[in-house]
Amino acid sequence: MRNTQSALKWLAEKRARVAHDLDQTSRMAEQLTLRADGLRLDLAALDRSLCLYHEILDPASIAPVKAWKGKYGARGDLRQAIEAVLKENAPEWVSTDNIEVLVCARLDISFETTSRRKRWYDNTFARQLRRLVDEELVERYHDATLSGNEFGRWRWRAQALPSLADL
Repeated sequence: MRNTQSALKWLAEKRARVAHDLDQTSRMAEQLTLRADGLRLDLAALDRSLCLYHEILDPASIAPVKAWKGKYGARGDLRQAIEAVLKENAPEWVSTDNIEVLVCARLDISFETTSRRKRWYDNTFARQLRRLVDEELVERYHDATLSGNEFGRWRWRAQALPSLADL
């Protein structure tokens, strides 16, 4: 039996991860497209209602409003959003960047600058992921000290079924 060269093995594993991330990102893009289509339909219905109520009003002249319930939603929303994303994709591993995109979409979070996004990512989002690992609800597939250009992988921990004695 011939040994596989370590460089070839690394390339094959990297390719498999990238292929998985591409599939997952494509599914996310489809979900976000469906959500955007629904929002467009809602907006068109509201525009028609406004025009029926007041014929002179131009709905396009109404500026969008970014409503803030709290800094990033109500208390506990971030944690619930992360848990929901991981549970929906269980038992598969999900990359950190995919979790971030889905959580931001769920909570309708957007950032004016990349520095604000990075501060939120480092201080709030990543801390919540680590807390879920510490509570043994989430598994981490990567080394905790990744380089800056690599994303980690996470998944919802499969809960052990209770034994007959526990029941």
